[in-house]
Amino acid sequence: MSFLFAKIRIQEDSEAIFLHHVNSIHVLKKKLHDLSNNQVKPHMFENKTKEKLQELLIKE
Repeated sequence: MSFLFAKIRIQEDSEAIFLHHVNSIHVLKKKLHDLSNNQVKPHMFENKTKEKLQELLIKE
């Protein structure tokens, strides 16, 4: 009887891991899609960083 429960437990864990991977892949695809559509522009981050650095330099 315990063998059967162990088998069910392994199957449930496998399904949970599989779903986690599927979800992770979905999230990655969404991020790549956003980047490829230029919804997230890398230069935006660069400009923000430059602005922050300039603000810090002015304050010094």
